[in-house]
Amino acid sequence: MSVEELVKLCSSLPGGASAVAAVAPALTYLDSRAMAAFMKELAKTQQLSRAMEIFDWLKSLPADHELYSLCDVYTFTTAISLMGPSQQLRRALELVGEMRARGLSCNVHTYSALMNVCIKCDACDLALDVFKQMHEDRIRPNVVTYNTLVDVYGKTGQWEQAVRVLDDMREEDLEPEVRTYNTAIIACNMCGQPQEALKVHQKLLEAGLQPISTTYTALISAYGKAGQLDKALETFQTMMQRGCERSVITYSALISACEKAGRWELALQLFDQMQREGCAPNTVTYNSLITACQQGGQPEKACEVFEQMKHHGCRPDVVTFAALINAYHRAGQWHKCLQAFEQMQQQNCKPDSFVYQTVIDSLWQTGVAWAQARAWQLYGTAARNWQYRFTVQAANSGSSGGGFGASRDLEYIVPAFTPGVAVLALRKWLLEVVAQLSSDSGSRSLLFMGRDRILLSLGRSRHAKEPGSSTACQTLLSVLTGFRSPFRPGSGAVTPGGYV
Repeated sequence: MSVEELVKLCSSLPGGASAVAAVAPALTYLDSRAMAAFMKELAKTQQLSRAMEIFDWLKSLPADHELYSLCDVYTFTTAISLMGPSQQLRRALELVGEMRARGLSCNVHTYSALMNVCIKCDACDLALDVFKQMHEDRIRPNVVTYNTLVDVYGKTGQWEQAVRVLDDMREEDLEPEVRTYNTAIIACNMCGQPQEALKVHQKLLEAGLQPISTTYTALISAYGKAGQLDKALETFQTMMQRGCERSVITYSALISACEKAGRWELALQLFDQMQREGCAPNTVTYNSLITACQQGGQPEKACEVFEQMKHHGCRPDVVTFAALINAYHRAGQWHKCLQAFEQMQQQNCKPDSFVYQTVIDSLWQTGVAWAQARAWQLYGTAARNWQYRFTVQAANSGSSGGGFGASRDLEYIVPAFTPGVAVLALRKWLLEVVAQLSSDSGSRSLLFMGRDRILLSLGRSRHAKEPGSSTACQTLLSVLTGFRSPFRPGSGAVTPGGYV
């Protein structure tokens, strides 16, 4: 029986039937390479469990069995590669161990397969360890190995290493292929280095290679990230002229470029064109389109796209809801902002700090009592979920004592980046201070004893990259001034945006 006939035989078996019993007699006519092909074809036809059932049976045979030889480096390597789509990294590592126990040496294909499994299982650091082990075992990498290595570097944020692989290959007398360059371009894009991605594309052209659909798509993404929408559109036109396939990734990248350039109308036109071509949008496409409408001040359009997204069975994620909520917030439509937030919770989509602060700010700015009460409730929920956490630290860097209690200043760092969140953070802080000072044990009030100053700062931490905005700071100062508080603007806080 041929490999194709064996695959059809397995496909016709009832669910509980044994694949081993059905195919065992025919396996005597296969060599190990044909057996590896049989396993691959079973996996392609959604019969991975059948493939592993047969392979596990072969592994269990005694050394003197006529089919024992079918378990060699070819079938083991195939079995390892099949662990990637099902994300069975531990099983793949166990198979490598079994190979060594049988006295089988891993070859370049085995190592490459294991690296790919590591990538699919989000274990890129382990993939790099596998590559190092490959060198230690004096196995020469091939083009596939290097393509995988470039992918690993991109996913781990090491774009310089990814680009350097192109030179390393030439030192090994290997010429990078189009896929190698494409992967390097994508790696640069993933690491936020669009200009470097464009340089890699130039190297591809200088090497005399012809760009393919993946190349053009990656190039569109690079131009979009670099803010060069005209170039992205020009690349898209070139794709069409050369008859290259435009995938959902292509259109998503181009719509994202329109979003970054503030061209929401063009983004909608491209969205219509993509659907006319029979290309189904995905979540990334819809997210970029909703964000484009939001940035263009078109909340109704953003809502239309959102409803269309749900109608086509595309599940919204936190990015979707964040864009929609922000669209309503910027338009002053706080009722819809709250409704979108509640819908987000109903769909078990966990809000992040940006979503919380947008909804809270939108509700607080209404001046409506019940809306502000709801904002306070949401702030409490966010605080319990560790979205907004107070930090207390000694703020006197010149203290000679070195310990927390030895400092003369006490700083409270409040994570607040919008006016509404800033006011609610202040309220929460004052309530906590009152609770500490009125504590029966008085242990907490000892924190305030012997302090020269108490500092209230807006920001994340001593090394905050996102300190409280100037608007939030001014709002907080106004509230404190209205209270006739002894706090005043000062530069003594360790964290930017502080008040003394």
